Amino acid sequence: MTTISFQFFKECKIPLNWKTIFIGRKLGLLDNTFVEAFATEYLIMHPSSSNFDINELAYGVPDTYKGNLDLLELLEKITTTLYLEVPQKDSDSWNNESIKWQYVLIKKALVEAKSEKELQERIEDIYCSFEHPTQLEQFIPWKPNWRSDNIHTTLSDRLDHFLKNEQQVLKLG
Repeated sequence: MTTISFQFFKECKIPLNWKTIFIGRKLGLLDNTFVEAFATEYLIMHPSSSNFDINELAYGVPDTYKGNLDLLELLEKITTTLYLEVPQKDSDSWNNESIKWQYVLIKKALVEAKSEKELQERIEDIYCSFEHPTQLEQFIPWKPNWRSDNIHTTLSDRLDHFLKNEQQVLKLG
């Protein structure tokens, strides 16, 4: 699975919070620079924040947190402090944040895929990586819910329509 840049997330107008960051890191979808950029933006948006861990991340992920497990522990601590919970797999919180990641990955696939075949492969990869979300079955040819409504409608057109509907779910616009 590919990593997503903080800038790409911003361009997609995806609402971010520490739960989103925690899950993205747990899934291996973002790197240290993403975490640093979000921490910096968080402090700009919350100037009265006195969370030492967020301040530390804003100045760069320290060498002690360069390992994925250590950084995950720090993100878990921040998430627990701010939200009193860490999203657990298959919980509503996890699923809500996971939809954001699916959205941005589909958007990235639409931007980067050079052919419909490559796009189909990337969508199948997203589908498998997120443990077969039912809302994506309509794009997977071997699933019973697969839709090929119109031979004149491309996968990209169908995905664009799907993302517009997802914007409403995510309240993006």
